[in-house]
Amino acid sequence: MMKILVVTLFSVLAMAPFGRLNAQITAAIKGLGNDTVYIWKYPLANIKDMHKDTLIANNNMFTYPVSTEPTAYAIIPHKAVYKRSDGSFYVAQTKFIELFSLPDEQITIEGELEERYLDYKTSGNDVSRKLAQFRTSYKTPSIEAVKIELKMDSMRENGGIEDQINELFHTRQQYFGKIAQAKTDYVNNNFDQDLSAYLISRFSLEKFATYYPKLTTDIRNGMFRDVLENSYRNYQKFNAVKLAEETLNIGNDAPHFELKDNHGKVVSLSDFEGKIIVLEFWGTWCPPCLEEIPKLKSFYEKNKKNIVFVGIACNEKKEEWNAAIRDYNLEWPQLINSDKDDVAIMYGITTYPTKIVIDKNLKIVKRFVGATEDFFAEIQDLMK
Repeated sequence: MMKILVVTLFSVLAMAPFGRLNAQITAAIKGLGNDTVYIWKYPLANIKDMHKDTLIANNNMFTYPVSTEPTAYAIIPHKAVYKRSDGSFYVAQTKFIELFSLPDEQITIEGELEERYLDYKTSGNDVSRKLAQFRTSYKTPSIEAVKIELKMDSMRENGGIEDQINELFHTRQQYFGKIAQAKTDYVNNNFDQDLSAYLISRFSLEKFATYYPKLTTDIRNGMFRDVLENSYRNYQKFNAVKLAEETLNIGNDAPHFELKDNHGKVVSLSDFEGKIIVLEFWGTWCPPCLEEIPKLKSFYEKNKKNIVFVGIACNEKKEEWNAAIRDYNLEWPQLINSDKDDVAIMYGITTYPTKIVIDKNLKIVKRFVGATEDFFAEIQDLMK
């Protein structure tokens, strides 16, 4: 019986690609101890497909399997995560590891976790090694920025003077500027490097658009091709939104659209012609949007004979959207935005929530940006 089991196991191993058996990240980091480690990762082919794992280190060490496709990782020790005074969390970027894996790759990490910095080196692909080395060039401003962030939070918690907090904020921005300059200098000197492609993908969209054409063709079509193309699409969307925001003036015709509601029915703007319409751009991921719901419900209940609200959820997951409609008992029409017919772009939406008031003839009347009391104060006059 034992002989059969051994033969069977040998057969399974022989059939498996040898590389996959060894394809893993192996880390040894002094100071990590037996603490928790968070792994955030996404395939380079789809940066929106974020996955998060948690593991426990054992005597400063841990292993983690690499993905079967090119993947980006943020490896975050628990000691890099700080709880703010308001209950939210701050992750010190000086104390986590950024790297990339290729299929069947073996990667080793050796480092030391200090009070404000994780110093490490990594083997494996060229871009991960260069990123680990490059980050040391802005180590000092990075550490100083983290110190200031934590000091500002402590001052807020203990009733610090606002002017002093603002002064620290400006000092921190100066350190951020030094970090940004280091990255810009690297890109300017290395348009033929994959690391430059990754760095510009993290630039502002307008700055990205300046540097993207300067990368060599091989780099634009290389390891970060999908990441770069996603950034370029976002830049195009940014431009379209900006143009709509500038040109969609009061008195203009409201752009026509068709979207599906939470029952799967196609709804168009023209369905509401003859009524005062409020397009409410929101999302379940937007705290001010959720905080405003009780006021909106109260106002709608008193005025629904004279006005129609139309909720348009943006950047939304259907499951969370449907749950919010149910949990908040939203009675007015609820539509979900579409990449194919992106109404947020049509209406130049850059901030959430935003409300667009449209008259009975489908003309733009007013734009209210943010969760502002001005909406409730002025909408009564607009309904007359």
